[in-house]
Amino acid sequence: HSKTVAQIFDTIVTGGMEITNMPVGSLALFDQEKEEFAIVSQKGLPEAFLQKERYSIRPGGLTQFVLSNSKPTIISDLKEDIAIDLTTLLSEGIRSVIAIPLVSEWELLGILYYDDINPRTYPPYLVDQLSQFAIEAVIAIQKHKALAQIKHLSSRDTLTGLFNRSQLGIQLKEAILITD
Repeated sequence: HSKTVAQIFDTIVTGGMEITNMPVGSLALFDQEKEEFAIVSQKGLPEAFLQKERYSIRPGGLTQFVLSNSKPTIISDLKEDIAIDLTTLLSEGIRSVIAIPLVSEWELLGILYYDDINPRTYPPYLVDQLSQFAIEAVIAIQKHKALAQIKHLSSRDTLTGLFNRSQLGIQLKEAILITD
């Protein structure tokens, strides 16, 4: 199951990289309970970002700016005068960013980021393609979340939250196999 989830997230990141022709891509999902983002898939991210797999929304930062827009955020050149704190990105050599908020009708799911070490301009059709791609990504993430919730509910007692009888049998068989 977890391999399938990783493949879904990987496909989302790779698909956007192909659309944008960008060398760096990442998907950060929003954890509602902790109110922070977790990078669940990435390709080509600099080391500094890999050390911080989880992060919260920083006032004046890129994430807050991205979430204030419903459409993709496009920054052609990070060195141009912009009212966001981009020092971390610039220090890692990133010069251009596209960030797409992934929002369903009722909740924030995450953000897709695509980066380049060179300044770039983006034609309007690319933004349209990314917006369509983001809708597909939202559907895939929602489907994954729904399936995970169904799996959880089908294996647990609704009152106690403990494994139900059939799941307990499966767990017991696995435990016996491990000890043999």
